[in-house]
Amino acid sequence: MKKTLTSLTAAAAMALAALSAFGAGVTGDDAKGIRGAVIAGGIRDTKQILEQNFPVFYRYRTSNGSLGRCMITHYQVPVRIGKVTVRPGDIIFGDIDGVLCIPREIAYDVLLRAEGIERNEVDIFSWVRQGDTISEIIDKGGYF
Repeated sequence: MKKTLTSLTAAAAMALAALSAFGAGVTGDDAKGIRGAVIAGGIRDTKQILEQNFPVFYRYRTSNGSLGRCMITHYQVPVRIGKVTVRPGDIIFGDIDGVLCIPREIAYDVLLRAEGIERNEVDIFSWVRQGDTISEIIDKGGYF
């Protein structure tokens, strides 16, 4: 794991097609500069991970560790997580609502579109706060 972590650049995110568990040790000193992880598998040491302010998106929690059950066979290769293939260099964005994988070659266009949506949603939320009805908001160009 150390070789894998040290191969990543600062501000990178890990996408792991794991069949085992990911523990808090991976978020320590060896992971400096890595901004988060997306795991097609489980995590343990949840409390310690949360205390490190290291965002980890995962399928399940477990008490089982990976020692003796996990072997890294490749890194910096495409991985499949659910129905999405994540390639080295793709942009990973995650928040409380979920995770997106944006292919690097379209990232700029996606960013421009996302900024437009964000501006529109500022208006929509202000209309909701001022008490506009759904019909009024839709008439102004809003959506739900």
